[in-house]
Amino acid sequence: MKKYLLIVIIPYLTLFLGCGRPTGNSSGYLSSNVRLFDPKNLTPEPADNSTNEVLNFIRSQKINKTDALKSVEALNHAFKSSYIGYNLKKKLINKSGDDVFTDCQASLNQNTQASSTLSTFEYYDLISKCLAGFKDSHLSLDKKTSGTFVVTAVAEAVLINNKLYISHVRPNLIKKFEEIAKLPAGSFANKLKLGSEITLINGQDPKLEIKKLMPHISASSDLAQIRKAVGVLFTRNMVYPKEQEITLSIKQGDSSVFEATLPWVQYMNKDNTSGSPESRVLLSDTGIFKSTELTAGPTAGQTTDSSDDKDLLEQDTEPDFTFSLFKDLKNRKEYEDSEADQVLITGIAEVENHNYCYLKLNTFDLKKAKDLGYKIFENVNTVKNPRSLIDVIKTHLSFCETFAAPLIFDLRNNPGGNVDLVPEIFELFNNSEATTPNLYGADTKLMQVGNSSFINVNLNDIDTKTLSLLSMFNFLSMKNAKDRKQEIGNWVVSKNTAYEKNIYSKKIVLLISSACGSACELMATRFKKSKRALILGEATSGTGFGFVSTGSANTEFRDPLNLFEVSIPNSAFQIAIIENDADFKSDATTKASLLELEKLPFMENSPVVPDIEIKYTVNDLLNRYPDYIRQITTQLRASE
Repeated sequence: MKKYLLIVIIPYLTLFLGCGRPTGNSSGYLSSNVRLFDPKNLTPEPADNSTNEVLNFIRSQKINKTDALKSVEALNHAFKSSYIGYNLKKKLINKSGDDVFTDCQASLNQNTQASSTLSTFEYYDLISKCLAGFKDSHLSLDKKTSGTFVVTAVAEAVLINNKLYISHVRPNLIKKFEEIAKLPAGSFANKLKLGSEITLINGQDPKLEIKKLMPHISASSDLAQIRKAVGVLFTRNMVYPKEQEITLSIKQGDSSVFEATLPWVQYMNKDNTSGSPESRVLLSDTGIFKSTELTAGPTAGQTTDSSDDKDLLEQDTEPDFTFSLFKDLKNRKEYEDSEADQVLITGIAEVENHNYCYLKLNTFDLKKAKDLGYKIFENVNTVKNPRSLIDVIKTHLSFCETFAAPLIFDLRNNPGGNVDLVPEIFELFNNSEATTPNLYGADTKLMQVGNSSFINVNLNDIDTKTLSLLSMFNFLSMKNAKDRKQEIGNWVVSKNTAYEKNIYSKKIVLLISSACGSACELMATRFKKSKRALILGEATSGTGFGFVSTGSANTEFRDPLNLFEVSIPNSAFQIAIIENDADFKSDATTKASLLELEKLPFMENSPVVPDIEIKYTVNDLLNRYPDYIRQITTQLRASE
């Protein structure tokens, strides 16, 4: 017979409501704190001898310090030979690759002072800390052993004016707690409200908890790193909690403070699996129970209907800062990619009797197809109709041009993707070459030993009578670097002269945020340098170094323990203003040349700064952006 830990918990699971702070005695505690269980009263789920043997074997699978050090040394060697920013970072963040790995080895020594071994997930936390030291948003840890997510009743929070507010909760989990504790429906939910300020986490300023997570997060700017750290405060599979519960002090609308001690919960599937066995054992040893143990039923031996525990840990969907800025749009159309992820929203917004064209692009992560170019899909009567992204944008902009309405181009939270898509979209707004600076895309590459991978990618047309223009300049860049014994080639600057232009000539507001990265930042940089739009919002992420391709020309590092992989960036990109391109070479579709490396700064770790900073308010969180929209439309009308 299957046994449930919750059967043991239930007699002790009591929830009390009140305000103020604990007084230290029993009655004071009970009158001031919501506590969903008392860890002192937890009894481990009984296990038979064979199960205990398996669990003990899993617990014994540790990584010793020597092997971890060898992995760090191998990673260091790979970065020194393959990471384009290894030495450049000294100028960008005042730390070279050698400095980063010196810090990394010091962290390893510090982590193993008390014990000479590490769990797999302590090892992952160490490596993620090493990667984060480079402040490169394109460095990510591909874990080969997945970790179980830990969650709690508060799903997400957001920083507004340097204060932390609840932005999402897990209503079904809260409801389950209420059922188990036999509380009136909604009595606990009414305390964990959207927009409530979290003033303390475990008795400390929330910023201290955020600061603990930041060193493990790869980001190219402090603002982006803080945003990502806030995003994993209450839902994560890294830097696991050391305790079974988390205590939050929450300020209510009447300014009274409510304290809630919430259990951490392992996010489990219906088959009682999620993440690796090692992560589940590690979390269970900490006393963090599984979500499936919450579905054992409110009384011993009783199970709930399967529909009751469906989507137990699902979080609420509103508000969503990645969705449309406007709740209501006339002629609203939405488009998806082949994976049903939202790519594009178009429509007309009416604000205070003024009409504004609206275009929201959620990603540049599209591959070019032979038939429709960058293919997207529109759902019409449950049928997915393929469309060309460029054609859809052109049609919308043509309507907006005729309609003579200002355009709000929303790039908030666009993480980037295919950089080749950026200039093709931008040219649709490029209304006059006479007044717009002459913009060129620029890229350069790390010259690795042998260069065979770069040849495969950049000189793959050698069997034709003549190399393409871009292939020729890639060859010249590589040859010059080799002749000069330089690590990095000259910039190859180029633009496609065949892209359609001047579809839309009216006023544009471009919205950006710290979640706008990579290709999104290239687009923002084009608008910034051309002064084609008024840029509003917050500074972008600062971008990381790029990749020559997604294939053979990249270095894929796999550690000696076979536990993780890292794709190592080997190129850089930028947007150049070229005042005189009379000597540039041209063919039917391209104009290009070389530019000395020193003549163009790197854009990595340099966020695009808005012309006017606009921040969210708590009112935006509660009522879907009214203050944010008001600030945008005020700036648009002021520029008329």
